[in-house]
Amino acid sequence: MQCTMDQIHGKYEESFQLLFNWGAQIEKVSPGSIVEVEVQKVGKENIFKRMFVALKPCVDGFLALKPCVDGFHAATA
Repeated sequence: MQCTMDQIHGKYEESFQLLFNWGAQIEKVSPGSIVEVEVQKVGKENIFKRMFVALKPCVDGFLALKPCVDGFHAATA
């Protein structure tokens, strides 16, 4: 069963490394983007916990709208 799953989805170790490769590629092609991969050490292994990605254009868009968001919050509080 595990052999079949490995054939379909690839091996865990290879997939795990792809997370870091993907993150590095995002930072390379979109400078200023934020990519963080959080892992948890269990024994001698690192286990994937979560990943955060904020693309630079999305960050810039949020910052451009921030005065509107802050003003709306202040007006309704």
